[in-house]
Amino acid sequence: YGAASGEQTNSAAEQLRSEILRSLAPDNIPSALKGVAIGSPALTKKAVFDGHADTVGACVDACSDARAARWVLTLISDLLREDSSCFSIFEEALSKQVNLNQKLTAIITRQGTEQYVADKAAWLLSSIIGNAPRFFTDAEIRSFVETLQRSSSVCSELGVLDALVNVLKADNFRALLWKMPGVSEIVTTVSVQNAPTPYIYKCICALWLL
Repeated sequence: YGAASGEQTNSAAEQLRSEILRSLAPDNIPSALKGVAIGSPALTKKAVFDGHADTVGACVDACSDARAARWVLTLISDLLREDSSCFSIFEEALSKQVNLNQKLTAIITRQGTEQYVADKAAWLLSSIIGNAPRFFTDAEIRSFVETLQRSSSVCSELGVLDALVNVLKADNFRALLWKMPGVSEIVTTVSVQNAPTPYIYKCICALWLL
């Protein structure tokens, strides 16, 4: 792991996030989100999605636009970090056949996707897997992890590790994931002298989950 590049990536992501928080919502987001700010209370944001699986799908579809993707994925990831009960929104969407796996993977692999957006999409999909594993198959987990590891993925090293740790939280996929080529090496070959603190912390979390 390149310490300098890792620190630069984190700094760039934090700067971009600050810009997104200060910006107005893009015009091309789903109408249900208009008037909702990223900094709105979790209950306000949850009410927009609760019982509206079509809104969840529309939000992810809107991420085909770079500016909308930044805004939507920041809003959703903030919501889930603020209130983990909101994962029920995505369980409902999955139960109604909204293919979040396909939609979010497409964002990660799309040519021209910026690293911030790819990391957010990977975090979101992996977090949904970790919290609602019954909606995913072994084959889908393998495909997702292989996507993260391929050179075509624009995720940062920390973004990949973050996603892997989220998947490890799912008991029924833990052994499968750990046996996949390259996964254990990502966690166990980190240089504690050179890697950024957040990366080392995530490696420790991964080992603790085993």
